[in-house]
Amino acid sequence: MAIGLSHSPRGMGRVAWFASLFLSWKVPGALVVIVLVAGASGLVARRVSLAAYYHAFALASPPVLVITSDDWGGPARETAADLQRLGDTLRQFTDAYGHHPVLTTYVTPAEPDFERIAAGGYAAYAWRSAYEGKPDVVSAWRALAEEGLVEIQLHGREHWNVPLGMEALRRDVPGFRNACRDERVPYRHDEAGRAVADRDPRFRYLASSFCDATRNPLGSLSLETQEAMVRDAVGLIEEDFGVRPTVAVPPNLVWDINTWKALRAAGLAYLEVAPAEVIEVDEDLRRVRTGTYLRWGNNAFGVKPVLRNCFYEPGSAPDPAEVAARARATVGRLLALGTPVVITTHAENYVAAGSQAEASLAGLADLLRGVQTESPDVAFLGASDLGRYMYDGGVGAAREIPFERGRLSLWGRLGCVFVILWVRQSFRIWVYALVVGVAWLVAAYVLGWRRRSEAKQ
Repeated sequence: MAIGLSHSPRGMGRVAWFASLFLSWKVPGALVVIVLVAGASGLVARRVSLAAYYHAFALASPPVLVITSDDWGGPARETAADLQRLGDTLRQFTDAYGHHPVLTTYVTPAEPDFERIAAGGYAAYAWRSAYEGKPDVVSAWRALAEEGLVEIQLHGREHWNVPLGMEALRRDVPGFRNACRDERVPYRHDEAGRAVADRDPRFRYLASSFCDATRNPLGSLSLETQEAMVRDAVGLIEEDFGVRPTVAVPPNLVWDINTWKALRAAGLAYLEVAPAEVIEVDEDLRRVRTGTYLRWGNNAFGVKPVLRNCFYEPGSAPDPAEVAARARATVGRLLALGTPVVITTHAENYVAAGSQAEASLAGLADLLRGVQTESPDVAFLGASDLGRYMYDGGVGAAREIPFERGRLSLWGRLGCVFVILWVRQSFRIWVYALVVGVAWLVAAYVLGWRRRSEAKQ
């Protein structure tokens, strides 16, 4: 480039000369460049639009904040003291309508009964209640639910893939029986689970209960089997806590059409899902994106989706306060767009030993405090109430708020998408490239037109 510029015609500025080179490509060549840039930015937009800000077109007034949490029950083995600390944190806050924050807790009320399984020679599966012999924990849950600080919903019967787990037990996969004997269910996040998954990728789905992971790719459990699993889980939740769940989150967010049908048959009305690519294991074993079925306003197989769009997972992070700050920024952007915010978190953040649970709760308090400071009129709802307001006009909602649902015009949607994507650095880079390309074309045309006009004179 430097050599070319050093030979630019006398009397012609470098910019004008370079513009003339651009014009020498002719208009079709320039259009090709612009189309390529625009196409690439479109691909980026398509990809990131499936991330945490997916489908922010459902307007809610007043602003709504929902907090949900997976993996209570069997995986968490929470104590009454854990629940007491959680309740103390939520009581610190009250919204403009007199409501404390409510944590929608997705519970797996059963767990594998490895003692009975082993006694039967690993021939048949057996489960037991995750709250068997724990009256103090059940009482703590009931007290929080009656106070309106939690709503207990369905995660699954157990957080364990029965066909795959039983196959591993029968095959005596090294380390698997020992882990189960010690009641350390070998999920992929612990040492035993990782060791098994390294040998066989199917074991990545050991915690995904609503599918048959004995095959690769995943297979589908029959409708009858899934109906029995959901029926058992709903019965256990009713027996232990005296409530009937209406919202579900499948373990590991893996489900199929039979799962939808089983949930509906058991009377569940809503399915909370992440706004990202998920696995749907239907008869054709095809992979779909959530946009196919899951968007506000759809009623897929009689079960309506509630979209989680923000994440607070401090876990063992060095600074839970920083995790809370990032979540608060996401909440602020979503509320500014008018979309309901559903923050998801996991039980493991609040049942950890030592100071980790305290730090996670402190971060949650910082998050709620920051949201209320920026949006004083925010309303705290549970996932079931959000579903009722979004789809059913608020009929049967436990909390009364002056809720209105609006619609965005086409231009409003385009503007919303642009704001959503603008927070992504990769998208901004493509926008800058597109703007530079268009500006270069305009400048080249104007300079070329002047040059031709001067030549005619």
